Amino acid sequence: MLLHQHGRLASRDFEPATRLVDQLAVDFVRKYDAVRQPPAYTDTHDPRHELIATVLKALNAELKLMLQAHMSEKNLVALSEVIAYFGAPASMERFTSEPGCLAELGKMAESLRQMYALE
Repeated sequence: MLLHQHGRLASRDFEPATRLVDQLAVDFVRKYDAVRQPPAYTDTHDPRHELIATVLKALNAELKLMLQAHMSEKNLVALSEVIAYFGAPASMERFTSEPGCLAELGKMAESLRQMYALE
């Protein structure tokens, strides 16, 4: 937001990343709901968590394009590492299977559900 407020980025510069974040929010809530449903307690639509991983990879690429002129290479690499961690299918598997993580995902899913008016 600061880059926009200071005239460094225009509103249109955010559009590709915003579309991906919107898609990610919907996919995340759907995944959370799926892994809580018996009997399988798994996301049969995306069992290997590849859809969310793909969206996060695309978001990472968009953020790099958008921010490369405004951030150091070191910070861009750090941002990419964080996104890669959360987007890794193994991480998502752990997040959706460990009770403590699932409780936190639930809080996030409920907030996203309200923000996006999802049912």
